[in-house]
Amino acid sequence: HLVRQYLRVFPEDNGKTQLTMIGKSIISSPEYETNIKLLIKDRKDISLMGYLEWDDIVNNYYGASDLFVHPQYFPMQYDYTFLEAMSSGLPELSINIGCGRDFINNNFNGMLCNSYDEIGNIMRFLSNNIEICKKWGANSRQRAETKFSPHICGQQTISLYESLVK
Repeated sequence: HLVRQYLRVFPEDNGKTQLTMIGKSIISSPEYETNIKLLIKDRKDISLMGYLEWDDIVNNYYGASDLFVHPQYFPMQYDYTFLEAMSSGLPELSINIGCGRDFINNNFNGMLCNSYDEIGNIMRFLSNNIEICKKWGANSRQRAETKFSPHICGQQTISLYESLVK
């Protein structure tokens, strides 16, 4: 879905946008991989990286990115990539299902979208409105520090355990 949306809103390589997809689940079957590679065969602005080590992602990709898009295809209980991107100061886009709702506040640090078309439209909008992207990114970093710091999460976990043993 994400590759198709990127191709829809950026039908030609414009020299200023780049879609880099990271993760082992981006290519879930040989047929899917073949279809995606056919779609992007002439596009130098789209990269399928597959699985990468965590430190490589954090050190080389989050820091070089302007936007984090998580195209959740099914509700997930928790996904650390949202938190990693927030901690790296990236604005976030995701479908409005699953754990994305725990991390994203609309128009504050990103956008929860109701369709993949909406994700594509917002990617295009943000590529032309970099100041909003920067503002959402700064808000993401602030939200990570104030709501999801190790200290806060540790205290919440201890409180949960204490309530369970009472």
